[in-house]
Amino acid sequence: MSNGYDGGRRALAGYLYQIVGVLGMQAYAHCSDVALDSPELEALLRLVRAGQLYHEYLDQDAVLRQLGISSNDDYVLVQFKYSSQVPLPTIGPAELTEIVHRLDQIDQSARQAQDLDRNVVGYTLITNRGLGPKAQEMKDAAESGDSIGSLTSGQYATLQQLRVITDLRLSVWQEALRIFAHKFGAEEAEIERGISRLVGDLVRQTAGLDYAPVCESDLISAFTEYKCTRPLTLEAIAEMSIQELDHFIDQHGLPSEPVRRMLLDEIAQASVQRALVILYGLGGCGKTVALWQWAHETTTAPKPRGRPSTAISAAGVIPRLWITQTVCDWAGLPHINHSRHAEEPERALQRLCVANPEAPRPILFLGLDGLDEGIDSPEQKYIVRELLRWFWEEDEKARQEGRVPKAALVVTCRSVEEVVKDWLHLDVSGYGYHGVGPSGVEVTDFSEEELLEAARAGTPTLSNRIEAAVRSRAGRPLGTQAYDQEPPLLGQSGPYVRGANEEVLEALMHPAVWRALLELGPDVQSRVLSSEFSATRQLAAAFTGRFCVKVVARGRLAGMNEDALLDVLCAIARHSANTGRTRQPMADWIDPARSTDWIRGAGEARLLCSEALSGGMILEDGRDHWRWRHRLVRDYLAELDSTQPRV
Repeated sequence: MSNGYDGGRRALAGYLYQIVGVLGMQAYAHCSDVALDSPELEALLRLVRAGQLYHEYLDQDAVLRQLGISSNDDYVLVQFKYSSQVPLPTIGPAELTEIVHRLDQIDQSARQAQDLDRNVVGYTLITNRGLGPKAQEMKDAAESGDSIGSLTSGQYATLQQLRVITDLRLSVWQEALRIFAHKFGAEEAEIERGISRLVGDLVRQTAGLDYAPVCESDLISAFTEYKCTRPLTLEAIAEMSIQELDHFIDQHGLPSEPVRRMLLDEIAQASVQRALVILYGLGGCGKTVALWQWAHETTTAPKPRGRPSTAISAAGVIPRLWITQTVCDWAGLPHINHSRHAEEPERALQRLCVANPEAPRPILFLGLDGLDEGIDSPEQKYIVRELLRWFWEEDEKARQEGRVPKAALVVTCRSVEEVVKDWLHLDVSGYGYHGVGPSGVEVTDFSEEELLEAARAGTPTLSNRIEAAVRSRAGRPLGTQAYDQEPPLLGQSGPYVRGANEEVLEALMHPAVWRALLELGPDVQSRVLSSEFSATRQLAAAFTGRFCVKVVARGRLAGMNEDALLDVLCAIARHSANTGRTRQPMADWIDPARSTDWIRGAGEARLLCSEALSGGMILEDGRDHWRWRHRLVRDYLAELDSTQPRV
């Protein structure tokens, strides 16, 4: 009884080795980054990648099939030999002869079968044992062409072609399956369940004489509950991240702008030290462009241990559990009936870490654009607040534990105080928050050097004139002088340049106005730099047009098209010009806006005011006061006849 029980257990262990070996071959074949010590095994795995792998097919433990397009299919026959004895016995000549005999029998039957066209091109023995000295001599003799009297000619030819892969323990195949599963972010419990499921499926398939090949998708399905799941390795994610970033820039109509190196370096440094970083600055100063450039550079720049995963989105459209949904989207998981979509962020991040154990931390960077734009519904505000709170708590934990954060969120808005007070509710006393707050990186207008760099990249034919103008005013503050009757050319040498030249130069340092200049033709650009009245009006028209397109696209002002929006702005500008004030009370915005047919109340007027602040049309000037960012824009709107075609 004891011997029968032990014999059955040994047979079962051998069969398990065979099944897990077949599964492990498929797993290793799709883990190309794993270095193996056996050239014979690497050669076999290349065949697995290129063909089909069958278990218990043609009366063999495993068969590799290479599909022939214009000729017969090629087959490689594989035998597994396993022993659970301690110490492990080696394979002797008699056992090697038996293995060769079985392989040769199958080859002969394949050739004799009239309904099958098979071409056996190779034989492989995989075992956890080694060849004994006599068996090794026998194998060496066959490879050298020496005769072996105990073998038939067919067996001799088979032994000559036989590849022997020795000392492969069961744990090697199990580790192959773990490495494969880790690429998809599978946890240990999921891996154990997946291996059990795969083994059970192969047993049932064999018992039912189902000869379907063992595919990569079978492994993926067992470990992730979906056969089309994509790997979560940083290399796999990077390609998708780049496509998403390109879509973001196309969707938002962002121009190609010179990289503001110092700014991007500051964002990069802050985002690896803190979990919550606020990219703040006045409207139209280039926060969104800087956010995109940082995300794109983070995703594409070479890193010693791989690039971190990166995603960017407008705050008004992110889903709940954005971290989780982003990881699930990278994995290609269906949004319906898949459990991973309901996981907490910590677990989703852990899956990224499992798939990329050597990757630097933070392993995930997210960019959230427009925290102060277009978040009107209570539900969306809750989603955003929940996200900010998670990153703020991670920021606090990382600082307390003296480690880098697991993930980092870079947010754009007009001020850090807005995040502290309105979103994180840290200022509960109303007397200001005096603790450690989120890291802040300020985005300002172009410096003189940045303007020159933008000019060289965007308007090379005019860059010399801009450079001369900048150099001529070095060390002097920018003014807001009135238009002269006959302004000198921008950039001419001589005494201090006053009037329109100075105002235009100041406006061009505003990135939003610079983008508007790039939309104009070369002749108009040149005349803008000469401060010609009609050209500066065209510059103001281009700036205003971009603003109107952006506001209408966001859809916060229901029923408002670009012409209607322009009429409201003209009414506000005319009223503002008539007051003679630079600093305007909020009534100077609300009252003229409500006097039009398009604004239905003070709430909509204030909403438009918020849009104007975000777009860099106006600036806050103390409590409940505002002023125009550029007087040339106000003058253009104030003088515009809404009944005439737009310039």
